[in-house]
Amino acid sequence: MNPSIYNRLGKRSVSLVAAAFGLLIASNAWAAPTTCVTVGTGAPTLKLAIASNFYVPAQTMAQNFINASSGTVTAVLVCMNSTAHLSAEITSGTQLPPELLPDPGFPRYDYFFAANSSTPISLQSSTGTTAFLYANGIPILYSSTTLNPSVATVGDLIVGLGSATNASISGTSLSQYQINSRAQLVGVADPLQAPYGVAAQSITTAMGYVWSGNTPPTPPVLPSLFANIDLTFASVGTTVNGQFVGAAFAAKSQICASLGSVQYVQFPSFQTVQWAIQLTTGPVTTRFDTYLHQQINTGNWNVFLAQNCYSAINDAVPVPVGSFVGPAFGLFALVYGMFSMNRRSRRGALSLSA
Repeated sequence: MNPSIYNRLGKRSVSLVAAAFGLLIASNAWAAPTTCVTVGTGAPTLKLAIASNFYVPAQTMAQNFINASSGTVTAVLVCMNSTAHLSAEITSGTQLPPELLPDPGFPRYDYFFAANSSTPISLQSSTGTTAFLYANGIPILYSSTTLNPSVATVGDLIVGLGSATNASISGTSLSQYQINSRAQLVGVADPLQAPYGVAAQSITTAMGYVWSGNTPPTPPVLPSLFANIDLTFASVGTTVNGQFVGAAFAAKSQICASLGSVQYVQFPSFQTVQWAIQLTTGPVTTRFDTYLHQQINTGNWNVFLAQNCYSAINDAVPVPVGSFVGPAFGLFALVYGMFSMNRRSRRGALSLSA
């Protein structure tokens, strides 16, 4: 991960959160505009829709593609929001960012990197292309002493974890774990918008906290839900509707540049299975698709994922390329992936690092 990109993202996130929090004071509804950045110079010839957790790695990916294009591609537009919001933009033109106006019509972006599998798969019939796995994201509960002085150890995040700075809880049986009151209210992304919100809902439910539909259990969860995981991540240390956010469920990729300076607990058994899909078939998009699959098929992609704090994708599962594979293969791959995940132990196991 490029730390300078991460720092720029952090500044943008804080500004965006500060502006949006003003709206929350008047209403519990949350709307977040899509944020775009141009990587490279000149007019972008490739437009990427990126789920929030992958925003920073996507900028590095875009720059790597530009570097590999031998000067034929000089700029890539990278746009970030929740998976649901980006899907609405692609299919209906809902709340498009200024960079996409006037509305070019479906599919509006050239490539879509989602934070789940179902959304890209749902686009296969209308695009004629096939969705595929590109990353396994790791949900975390995180805070930092700088943002919340009450948190100095993972034990301050989850009762009984002790004095380490980070911990990993494997398995899906979490009834023995409770969120520490020292974490104060915990920010969560809206499960209806963001797959990482679904993961957070599943984790807190496994701990014994009861959700009422999409209404979170308060405490420990902040009653106001965030529209994407970027806003959720940036909420820690801020006040929303007069309530202090002391920690948040986020993506490990978001703290990858600062693992040693925050406190976090990761939940690898609740990982997000993240799929992508090619939306257009122009020459630049096709060249990007070829480049991306070359990276995946040579194993370079798993190195890139590790550098950005994602789990590796299964090299043994072939990545479908092109429309000839058809939607049925995408469904098969999804079922295969779910079967593989369910083979893991369902009994919680904890590891700690000082």
